[in-house]
Amino acid sequence: MTGRTGRNSSHIEVIKAMRRLIAERYPEGGWLPPVREMAVRLGVSNPTYVKALKHMAVEGGVERFPRGYHVTPAWLHCHKVGLIVGTGRDSLFLTTQLDPAFQLFFAAGFHVQIISASSMDKLLEATLIRDIEAVLWLNPPSQASAVIRQIQGAGSPPLALAVAQPWLFDLDVPPGVGLSTFDREKFHQLRAQYLHERGHRRLLYLSDPGGRGSQAAAFRQLGVSLEPKHCLVRVAAIPGKLTRMLRQYQATAILSDGGVVRVAELFAELSALPDESQPELLVDSFAELDRLAGQCPKVKLLHPPWPQREEPSTTAARMLLRHLTLGEPMGTVKT
Repeated sequence: MTGRTGRNSSHIEVIKAMRRLIAERYPEGGWLPPVREMAVRLGVSNPTYVKALKHMAVEGGVERFPRGYHVTPAWLHCHKVGLIVGTGRDSLFLTTQLDPAFQLFFAAGFHVQIISASSMDKLLEATLIRDIEAVLWLNPPSQASAVIRQIQGAGSPPLALAVAQPWLFDLDVPPGVGLSTFDREKFHQLRAQYLHERGHRRLLYLSDPGGRGSQAAAFRQLGVSLEPKHCLVRVAAIPGKLTRMLRQYQATAILSDGGVVRVAELFAELSALPDESQPELLVDSFAELDRLAGQCPKVKLLHPPWPQREEPSTTAARMLLRHLTLGEPMGTVKT
């Protein structure tokens, strides 16, 4: 036996102990000793041991029969990667941005299992009870730092974070945890240079509040002012405000950080303007952009020359797979 877990141990500790035992003694499967005998060996109560077995049965590690519990052979195990989205309570909306990451996992023989909990402080337990080999956390909120440290320090599978909005990201990421994010400052510089070369000196910026700092700094280096009064959070909040701002500041271009709802509002308002009043529009690319542009042919949508960026979720998936298959260490990657 690998050791007693202690009479007051939770079923989570029993699951971890059982997984170690199975890896050492049951790689080809086999019958576990009776429940009472195993509970005594582990130093836990019968109900705690049975609760652990029930969770393991759901994950496919063991199977219950009338005569007892049978360990599933290792070659029959389903290799899984856990996926946490946002706070862990968020429902997953599968977008084309996530599809490449899933395809990478599937091609390597892994299935993706959603991990969710009623609150973030329960994500640790929700992660540990699952028989997964790695965890990808998409857009963890700032308050997730403590949970990330708990998961990383609890002997759980490797963890990588994918952050699509680094200006909203304020996490303490411990060593050993992977982090994939956009190099936002570099991207802001590319956009500013592109619009500057097209002759735009007066523009409006449609963004989240946190995204303005580095973008404004990139324009400032080129001698172009992007003050708070030139920035909007939502177009539809005050109908007609965008049109009035275009006239007031004589803006010749609009820069938007994207998002389906925000850009749909933007296209709708711009389509109502006469052709001669149409500003040029530079939008951070997303899946529905071409469809929106096709519905609003009057809008002067720009197509910048830089290549499409790889989504952080895809980069993080590659990082996890290299760690699992090649043992490569994980760190911070900016695309």
